[in-house]
Amino acid sequence: MAEAFGVNTFGLRVQVFVLSALMASLSGWLYAHNQRFLNPTPSASRPASSICSWLWWAARSTSGAA
Repeated sequence: MAEAFGVNTFGLRVQVFVLSALMASLSGWLYAHNQRFLNPTPSASRPASSICSWLWWAARSTSGAA
């Protein structure tokens, strides 16, 4: 629908992606600065099945948006 009004949806999606990547990198930098030490163990302790199910749920909920 936005394309009908002349909005460049591809360019907008790229801009939103870049902005979200910058915000994620800034939050990661602030987290690392605040912790002063990063340990990969907490993120590696989650089972892969829960991560895959979360990714499946996120893809399912965003793909049918109309």
